[in-house]
Amino acid sequence: MSELYDKWLHAYVEAEKDPRSLSASPCPSCGRPALRLLFVVPADDTSVGRAEFWCDHCRKGVFFSRVTVPAHGDFVTMEQRRATPREKVARYEIIPPTVHPG
Repeated sequence: MSELYDKWLHAYVEAEKDPRSLSASPCPSCGRPALRLLFVVPADDTSVGRAEFWCDHCRKGVFFSRVTVPAHGDFVTMEQRRATPREKVARYEIIPPTVHPG
């Protein structure tokens, strides 16, 4: 696992415990307190979904599938996500779990 991905994973674990704490949490890539966490869930079960975790400043982040949505976690349904105009969906560079030599 890459060192940077490991930092993102640790930051996600902390954010998942209390999503409201994100405003003070530094980004694992740039250090700025600009992290965002959004869960995309099926309309019929908002307890499980995909986590999208990124920095609004440097536009880097990670995502995880099949995670439990914590209390106080921000979420949108898959249908709402599909209906969101493309320019309003957060775009970020995904930090991969492993780095392969170029």
